[in-house]
Amino acid sequence: MPPKRKSDKGANVTNSKKAKKGKAKEEETSSDTVYSLEISTDTDPCQTEHGVLFSGLPVGEAIARSKNPDILSMCMFSPHRLNGLNSVKITKVVSHCGAAHSILISSNYEVFVFGRNETGQLGIGKDGKGTDVRTPFKLNQSLFSNEKICDAAVGKGHTMFLTTGQEVFSCGDNSCGQLGIGASPTSISRPKKLNFSHPVKQVACGQMFTMFVEKNGLLFSCGNPEFGQLGNGTEGKQIGTNKYIWDYVFTPNLVSRFVMKGDNVKDTRVVEDVSIKQIACGNNHTIAVDTENRLFTWGCGGYGRLGHNSTPDEYYPRQNISFLHFKTCEITSVAAGSTYSLVTMAHKMTYFCGQTRMASNGAEMYFKAVMDLSGWDITCLGTSNKSILAVGGGQAIAWGPSPTSGEMALGDGSNGGTKVSKDPKLIPYLEGFKVKAVTCGHSFSFFIVDLRSDKPSGSPENAKEFEENVKKFNEFPMYCGYE
Repeated sequence: MPPKRKSDKGANVTNSKKAKKGKAKEEETSSDTVYSLEISTDTDPCQTEHGVLFSGLPVGEAIARSKNPDILSMCMFSPHRLNGLNSVKITKVVSHCGAAHSILISSNYEVFVFGRNETGQLGIGKDGKGTDVRTPFKLNQSLFSNEKICDAAVGKGHTMFLTTGQEVFSCGDNSCGQLGIGASPTSISRPKKLNFSHPVKQVACGQMFTMFVEKNGLLFSCGNPEFGQLGNGTEGKQIGTNKYIWDYVFTPNLVSRFVMKGDNVKDTRVVEDVSIKQIACGNNHTIAVDTENRLFTWGCGGYGRLGHNSTPDEYYPRQNISFLHFKTCEITSVAAGSTYSLVTMAHKMTYFCGQTRMASNGAEMYFKAVMDLSGWDITCLGTSNKSILAVGGGQAIAWGPSPTSGEMALGDGSNGGTKVSKDPKLIPYLEGFKVKAVTCGHSFSFFIVDLRSDKPSGSPENAKEFEENVKKFNEFPMYCGYE
């Protein structure tokens, strides 16, 4: 453990909306090039504070598809540097616990895409649809009408881009309405601006749904309502011909009701004046905190991931009563994995509920303190399918169950080492470096790391140290595909 500091369910899904038989055609696009290998080189490497490292399974089509016999040989069990990004200051990497693709954003608002692209989720156009992008590619800013992209969110097969002007573009799978552009087309391979009149300050994605936080804290949702994760009071289930069907929500709809329940589920009251501050989505559930420091969870309740000491699904955002006694202690961040949730607080405690290992027992039905992280000021959380990573005090920590694809970056188990750790453990490969942030996809992780010392920027000593530090991490292996 790190040293203490002082101080789901499933069913066949069919669109129930009246439509013509067969899949809707993908939106027509031109054949202009929308991806580029050209990377900005106007920044001196020795002045670039942040390096981007990758660990885990890099091949998109192999992720979550264990039938591939070569999957173990593809895994990287320690951090590797990404080719071509040493001169780019990447400030944000976005992925999701159910996703096999990622979005990287630079300090100059450059957007790079990476990973699986079978539904057009990378936004590189019809020519690249269905082909993995196995080394980061830069999107042309004209795809976003020359607007600056400052944030993004991804689901299993869709991507949402947020601009500095608080507008949203989307691309990828739209079979459940998760792009927010309407029922048709069922997928698009280039980013399309949403016709949404509300300025958006944050967007978050589940596997097949999307949540929008408006600038004043109003909450909107669209996509698959199957477990109540849209927060609109229903799972949208109907009985069709020999199967269940769901009423998908194809454009962002306001989430207008927040509730609190007592021990008796019939003892339910409405929570007033909710203004959402931060939100995160797992595969089929959502967790959010508002400006009054109230925590809400809703959607799939399996394995106790909602923290209500029960497993039923919640169709409205339900306030978690476990945090009522923390009125004077701020909730600093929330995060969601496939079947679990995490909360960090200002008094340097991290709380967990749900389950990361697939076993008949061991689920935490309510939020419980992660005692190994007591006293750690956790500034960033990464949630993969089953593994958890965290950054505190500039150090990277990981834990999770076996098997692993290397996303914990703890090593390959040789020389007395370990691939996994059921308790929080410092990542040895990153000791001595200041880790800024971590992000996880289904079976992989990204680290933004400060590779520079405190010597004056541009000094020969700094340049030499930067070069030596970069060499400490093996290059990201090149696979066939878009190169």
